[in-house]
Formats: sequence, C-alpha cells, structure tokens
Amino acid sequence: MAKEDSHEQLMRLFREYFKENQAWESKQTHVAGIKVRNLLAEMRIVARQRRAEILAIRKQKPSQSSPKYIESNRRKAELKKAKQVDVMVPPESTDNGTS
Repeated sequence: MAKEDSHEQLMRLFREYFKENQAWESKQTHVAGIKVRNLLAEMRIVARQRRAEILAIRKQKPSQSSPKYIESNRRKAELKKAKQVDVMVPPESTDNGTS
C-alpha cells in the first residue's frame, strides 16, 4: 500500500472517528470512549503534520512567472510610485516685486 498523505490520513481518521463517536453516543461504554479519545489524539497529530506541510509550501519562494507573483510585484511598484512625492518648484518671477 502506498504511503497515505496527511490529508488522506485525516479523512480516514475522521470517518473512523465518526463511526466510533456514533457508538459512543448510543452506548457510552468505557471502550467506546477510549476509542473515540484515541482517534481524536491521532487526528491532532496528523493535523499538526498537515499544518506544517502547508506552512512549508507557503514559505517557498513563489515562481517569478506565476500570475500571483507578477500581480504582487505590480501592486508593490504602484504603491511605491504613489508614495513618491513630486516637488514642484515654481519658476522664478521676473517681476522683482515692482508693478
């Protein structure tokens, strides 16, 4: 059997949890409670692994040809341009204050 990825593991665990939780809700036996708690603990472990995988992917530098990267750079350039203030100096007057 091929190694399950963390998403598939979570889905499998959730299906098992759902089934065992139904047993717990109907019987509320000691064994049913242990099974449900064990599945929840395992789900927590796999959820942490999946979260770490997602963060690792997000931290990778985006491809410079990706549309998101291009759009992001375009917006950054527009903001930078908007922040630049053009100072306009009026031309010197030839009037010298006499009229």
